[in-house]
Amino acid sequence: MIRELAVKSNSSHPTALDRFKQFGKQKQLYKRVPHELRENEKDRRYEVCSELLFATRAIHSSIGTYDKKWILYYNRQCSAQWLHRGKPTQRQRCTKGRLWWWFGRGRLV
Repeated sequence: MIRELAVKSNSSHPTALDRFKQFGKQKQLYKRVPHELRENEKDRRYEVCSELLFATRAIHSSIGTYDKKWILYYNRQCSAQWLHRGKPTQRQRCTKGRLWWWFGRGRLV
């Protein structure tokens, strides 16, 4: 956005950046905010995992795992935005997944 303004106004990048700051704009990165899954979403994930597990049970029958990680929606094009000072950024949603498997016998938690 700054580079485009610099090209259109036939000025340098630092000059265009200074103009944005003069108008009270500042660069703010997106914040990722977790949200809890609904019961039907949890159930659907359990069903899919169960189908995958039982389809390849011979491979997974001796594996016990505990997995807790952040799963972010992929949004490559929106990394930052220019806003007035003090204005909140738009938030990206992410989900928090937790799944217990023990020796291919199903979900514990």
